[in-house]
Amino acid sequence: MTTYPLYLNGQFETFGKTLAVINPATAEPFAEVAIADRARLAAALEDAHAAFHQWRRLTGKARGAYLHAIADRVDARRDEIARVITLENGKPLAQSLGEVAMTVDHLRWFAEEARRTYGRVVPNRWTGSGTWSSSRPWGSWAPSARGTFPLCSPPGKSRRRWRPGAPWS
Repeated sequence: MTTYPLYLNGQFETFGKTLAVINPATAEPFAEVAIADRARLAAALEDAHAAFHQWRRLTGKARGAYLHAIADRVDARRDEIARVITLENGKPLAQSLGEVAMTVDHLRWFAEEARRTYGRVVPNRWTGSGTWSSSRPWGSWAPSARGTFPLCSPPGKSRRRWRPGAPWS
């Protein structure tokens, strides 16, 4: 049975404690995922905060290059990832492959949008006035994944954060 590690601070880690992943079609476990305790979670949040200061200094083009690299890796493993989504989620393989394709598309779109981190003037309701909008980093954050779209939910929720320069926790 495969044990999937957590990716924290640039490293894949397992901690001894795992959670079984159950195939809903057979009610049998087919994999395990590593579980971090509270201390490791607190350390991961500190690591993300430290990474934020480096990440926000990157140009939009450099952040986009990272997102393109992630998209390339996801695309290269599309069949494996889709199979795991199907086993874990119970959705048809064709839908899982579609989710992987949508995730790659999101990542590539956001990679290109990262180059366009500029402000704009938004027209206001009142004559002669407007609102200035700009993208600024807010800090690190941790997106959650819905059960129906476990792969493409976090990138979709992250789009506004990646563009101005906030890393995941």
